[in-house]
Amino acid sequence: MRLRRQPGTRQCSTAGLTSFPMLANSTDGAMELPPEESFAVLGACAPDRLLRSLPAGVTGVAGFSRRPLSLPSQLAAQRGFGGKFALCLPVFAIFGDSPVNLSAPWQAPGYADYTTIILYTPLLTNPANAAGYYIPVKGISVSWHGANAEAVLPSAALDLDTAAGTGGVVLSTATPYMIMRPDLFDAFAKAFDDAITRYAFFDRKPRRRHRQGVLN
Repeated sequence: MRLRRQPGTRQCSTAGLTSFPMLANSTDGAMELPPEESFAVLGACAPDRLLRSLPAGVTGVAGFSRRPLSLPSQLAAQRGFGGKFALCLPVFAIFGDSPVNLSAPWQAPGYADYTTIILYTPLLTNPANAAGYYIPVKGISVSWHGANAEAVLPSAALDLDTAAGTGGVVLSTATPYMIMRPDLFDAFAKAFDDAITRYAFFDRKPRRRHRQGVLN
């Protein structure tokens, strides 16, 4: 038996594991390549009550955690993908070392391989939540049209305490919005207000007029 939890409502149910057929395409990072490939993954059938809160047309939930039965882990074991995947919700999921070509107006011919231009950060492991993807974050800043403001945070406010299994910053596809502790949100909100105020102040600087336009 397998304990199934719906991540949106956190309701649980028990179910037996079974094999599900799935279809996917190979990709060059920009488009799907024919033909579709069939493969099987392990999963469990959830009762209807766990599916009622899902969006219309959705018939199930795929786990993307570090656990052995998650979809990335199963595909990595079957295909040797090395546990790498890229998500662009709600458009696609790419598994393996494929490039990820997305729109980039500044780059000819209008797209770029984001795996080569984005910054990377190492993942941390929380013993109390080994399935989660934790990242090291040192601070929070707000930038608004060139006006920058740093959030004043308590010392080690964002650190993960691996001994206690508390704190830290975790990535989640089941949480639609960022969630902060009240003390962190208050500091972020103040930095946001500061950035907006600075931008508004500089945007209202006196300007001298010229017959052919406006000069700063």
